[in-house]
Amino acid sequence: GVLRTMQNVCEHQGYGPLEPLGEGAARMVVCPNHKAAYRDTGALHAMPNCGNLDELKVRGVGLRQYAIASWGPLIAVHLGIPQESFLDVLSPLPERCGEALRDIQFHKRFTYIVPYGYGQASKNYLDHCSHCPSVHKRFATCVDLEKKSFEVFRFGNVQHIPARVTDSQDVVVRTGDKDYYWFWPNFTFNNNGDGTFDTNRFVPLGPDRCLVVNDTYHNGTKSDAFMEESNRFMDEVQREDNVACTGLQVGGSSPHFERGFYSRPNDVLIHHFHRMLAQALSHEVEE
Repeated sequence: GVLRTMQNVCEHQGYGPLEPLGEGAARMVVCPNHKAAYRDTGALHAMPNCGNLDELKVRGVGLRQYAIASWGPLIAVHLGIPQESFLDVLSPLPERCGEALRDIQFHKRFTYIVPYGYGQASKNYLDHCSHCPSVHKRFATCVDLEKKSFEVFRFGNVQHIPARVTDSQDVVVRTGDKDYYWFWPNFTFNNNGDGTFDTNRFVPLGPDRCLVVNDTYHNGTKSDAFMEESNRFMDEVQREDNVACTGLQVGGSSPHFERGFYSRPNDVLIHHFHRMLAQALSHEVEE
C-alpha cells in the first residue's frame, strides 16, 4: 500500500532497464546483465556469485529512490529534494476540485510527437484562447469568449471560460463552463465542465520537437460512447493546435523575427510563463 518510485538502473554497474520477476508479495526486479535482484522496496535481495552480499545489504545498497506524492489520479515524482509539497504546487486546484474528482475514472491516453518546441506549446495553451476564433472555430461556438477571465497563482494559473448558451446540435460534448489549470513547468489539468477532465504534459524532445501526452478522465457517469465523442473533439482541437504551433515554430525561427510583444490582457499568462522560465534558466546558469 505504499507508493514508491526508483531509478530503473542496476546499482551494480548501471545496467538498465531492469526486468520484472515474480508476482504478488514475491515480486522483484532483476538485472538481465549479472542477475542482481531487488525487492519492490528497492532493497538489494540477491546476486549470483556475490561473496559480499550481506555487507552490501547492511550498507543499504538498493535502487535509488525519489520523492513521490499523489493527489486524486495524479502522481508526482521529484528527482531532487522538494522545497514545496505537491499540494502546495497544485494549489488552489485541490481545494476547488477535490470533491469533483472523488469518483474520477481514467479513460484513455493519447500521445503526439509534434514539430514544435515545449515553449510554443506552452504559449499556445496560455494565450487565453485568443487564437480560438480563428483556429478552433467549432470549439469557439460552445464558449463565451467575451466573459473569459483568469487568475495567476504562485506555481501556475487558471483560465475560466464560460459556456455559451446555444441551440446548435453540432456540439454535444465539452459544453460546460471550463477551468484550464496550468502548472510550472509543463503540466495542465482541464476541467471541461461536462463531467470530463483531461491532463496534458508537454515533454521537450529538442528545441523544435516535443511530446504531448494527453490523459482523459470522467466522473463515473459517462458512457463509452460519450467519451469517444469527447475524445474525438479533443483530438480535433489538438490537431488544430498542431497547425498553429508549427506556424509559431517556423515563424519564430526566422532570422527576420527577433522578439515579439505582449498584448494585454490576452498575453498576461504567457508573460507569467516567460518570467518563470527566465528565472529557472538564470538559476541554472548560476549553478
